[in-house]
Amino acid sequence: MPITVPATIAGMQALAKRVDEATKQATADAAHIVQAELMKSAPAGKVGNSTNAPGDLKRSMDVLGPVGAEGHYEATVGPTVVYGRQRALGGAIYPKAARSLVF
Repeated sequence: MPITVPATIAGMQALAKRVDEATKQATADAAHIVQAELMKSAPAGKVGNSTNAPGDLKRSMDVLGPVGAEGHYEATVGPTVVYGRQRALGGAIYPKAARSLVF
């Protein structure tokens, strides 16, 4: 079977398509692994000590994506509740218009 230029080009294009699809899937898989780890480590909070119900932060971890094309993909993983990213990272929330926060 002789190797021709058109057949080689077609083979390379098919390979590029498979690599692109695998890259997109790998990005999605990685994002969901990160999501699972964030859900495990998210603080649960206590009843009456937060503006959200205990577990809201954990349940709010979401994956957006993957987005992109031609082998360049990205996904965003994080909380969707108000102040969620700050709380997930262990940061404090300070009042803007009062001396203290009241829950």
